[in-house]
Amino acid sequence: MSGVWVFNKGVVRLVENPNSERKVLVHSASNEIITSYAVLEHKLSLLGWERYYDDPDLLQFHKRSTVDLISLPRDFNKFRSMHMYDIVVKNKNYFEVRDMWTWHAILLRMSHSLCTLQICILDFLIYIYIYCWFGFGFVTCV
Repeated sequence: MSGVWVFNKGVVRLVENPNSERKVLVHSASNEIITSYAVLEHKLSLLGWERYYDDPDLLQFHKRSTVDLISLPRDFNKFRSMHMYDIVVKNKNYFEVRDMWTWHAILLRMSHSLCTLQICILDFLIYIYIYCWFGFGFVTCV
């Protein structure tokens, strides 16, 4: 997880970096990205999870055969990676968390790779120049 740890009124919490790569929850069998709570609820119900309606601020799911409880914020926009990993841990082999590549993240990675390539080429050219100038090494200069 990336972000900044914020200490406020005796409570420490992680504020996720909005510029970091976004995470998405993926249903492994169908390779479908979970885009809403309706889709998630359907997938969880197929796995035996039942919805609890006790807390109006949370969506909660319980599985009768276990003591596990999944608690999610009612607003899907507040659905974060920590909630996704909670679902993954409680449903092994059914869900996974993946990076959602935005164009911004792809361009940043490409520019980093290109800079690395340029540095390697520059290092190689300096290496050849030094060995040609001083006339030793395995490089023969014309």
